[in-house]
Amino acid sequence: MFAAIGDQKNLAVKTSLLDYVKDDIRAVQNRLGSVEKDKLDRYLSAYEQIGHRHSAIADLDPAVKGRVAPLTDKYRSSNPIDRLECHFEMAASALICGLTNVATIASGVGHQDFSIVFDKLGVGLEKHSIGHALYNQEPAAIEASQKIRTFHFGLIAQTLKTLESIPEGSGTMLDNTLIIYLSDAANEHHTKCVEWPYVILGGQPRLKLEGRCLTYADFNNRGHRTVNAIHNTLLHASGRPVNDFGMKIPGLEEGVQEGPLSEVLI
Repeated sequence: MFAAIGDQKNLAVKTSLLDYVKDDIRAVQNRLGSVEKDKLDRYLSAYEQIGHRHSAIADLDPAVKGRVAPLTDKYRSSNPIDRLECHFEMAASALICGLTNVATIASGVGHQDFSIVFDKLGVGLEKHSIGHALYNQEPAAIEASQKIRTFHFGLIAQTLKTLESIPEGSGTMLDNTLIIYLSDAANEHHTKCVEWPYVILGGQPRLKLEGRCLTYADFNNRGHRTVNAIHNTLLHASGRPVNDFGMKIPGLEEGVQEGPLSEVLI
């Protein structure tokens, strides 16, 4: 991400590769149908954004470049704990430098990470085994999941402190930042997504967050809402009022999946 500062030779190779890929896409765009062409248009846009990011880094103020810490062995590590710490550091750096306004970090997500082990936390069980063992409320699995979540929240807390130290407008970056913590599997292993806990942290002035725990009714019970409504709320708070985010579940009563959550949005 920051190769334009630390490794000019590597940046030149990546830039050359990006140019080759972009030229290759342009060469075949006009020979494809509309659906395939639309896909390639999105790919081309993504590669161009990477190029713009490299240029933005190269043009950073020298004082900012001078604050870049030297590369450590942690960034070369294959351990999932080290990698996750690095991902949080890079995400915070990208936000602070203005390379992006949104960053997504995944921890042990997806089929490719079924066997991931957070051994540096004193967790000996692999992720997949923990998920199954939690069905039976096995103490070892409960302890393991608590250690992992505690580690996650420690990284989130450090990121909040970092953003709080950066002036922005009349306050700090934290005043204008939201961090959303959730599981890709909703409430349990082999989930049916009938419950989906979200933790929302930060200083967004249009949301009522501090010290609150909201619990909505179970799915298909009076007063329940879907996760669409949460994302609608976040979009409203960020100045992009959308009332119908994502795919809807057919047959639900009107209003369950639409609009912001009045209990959260100011």
